[in-house]
Amino acid sequence: MASDEHLARLREGVQAWNRWREDNPGIRPELTGADGGGVNLSGADLAGADFTRAELAGSDLSKARLFGVDFREANLFGADLTQADLREVNLAGADLTEADFTGADLGCADLTDADLTGADLKEAKLERANLTSANLTGADLSRANLTEAELFMADLTGARLSQAKLGGTNLGMAVITQPQLDQAKTDEHTVVSPPLRTKQGGT
Repeated sequence: MASDEHLARLREGVQAWNRWREDNPGIRPELTGADGGGVNLSGADLAGADFTRAELAGSDLSKARLFGVDFREANLFGADLTQADLREVNLAGADLTEADFTGADLGCADLTDADLTGADLKEAKLERANLTSANLTGADLSRANLTEAELFMADLTGARLSQAKLGGTNLGMAVITQPQLDQAKTDEHTVVSPPLRTKQGGT
């Protein structure tokens, strides 16, 4: 359950919130289940916060410091996360449909079972991110860095991979077509076996 004090601090605005964080570096913001849909948190220092199952659909989190945040099963539908620091964030099972991650840093992030349908991940940094069983249907991963990322069983149907870096990426049992893969930059360490699946159930 979210802390009433922490919610009140957050509602004071980003500048006041960031000052409070600077003055209280040892406090972990407890915002579990917080309802902040459409809120403007651009540039906020939310590192290490607990936003488990929070409602943040349509929120502006661009350029926010979100290092190590727990967003498990949170609703971030259509959220703006452009250029946000999302390193080591936990987004397992989160709704990230149509969210904008353009230029965001998601290095070592946990996106297991996350719904990224139609998400914009252009130029996003996803090195060593875990996207096991994630739904990336129609997502734009153009020029994204997926080096050593885990995409086992991920659904990449219709995803754009133009110039994406897939060196050492695990695409075992991913739903993806060969033409999509041909648009990306793979190397001898890219795992594409067992054979890639198709929507028709072929192998």
